[in-house]
Amino acid sequence: MDTETVSAPVKKTKGKKTSRETTLHTVLNPDLLHIAGKKAAASGYVVADGFVVCKGSDMCLTETKSCQKWIKDMRAEFIASKKVIGGKFIEDVHFKSPSAAAACVTGGSANGNIMWLYPDGESIKDKAEKK
Repeated sequence: MDTETVSAPVKKTKGKKTSRETTLHTVLNPDLLHIAGKKAAASGYVVADGFVVCKGSDMCLTETKSCQKWIKDMRAEFIASKKVIGGKFIEDVHFKSPSAAAACVTGGSANGNIMWLYPDGESIKDKAEKK
């Protein structure tokens, strides 16, 4: 199957930035979610047993002052196992939940059901409430 490279705008939400790479991925895969902040931008998708953060996504190198120990430990393990190098995921990484994935990316406690956004700007929670 031939794939045509497409570049199209993705709806941005207040205070959120979307990288060109994430924009391209979301056009080719409408179920791909994104999360973006001042220091990191990542893409991922929901799976039956959790959430996967995509290769090439950023992980904020700093942690919040209130970052919980389990988040620090998880991030340290990904760095030690070289799944994250220089703040970049070098492979797709599975998490038990969207919130665990968001916490890893942002370096602090996070509600992934609200923070991960579809290309149309809706969150996982928004989509679930519409079902």
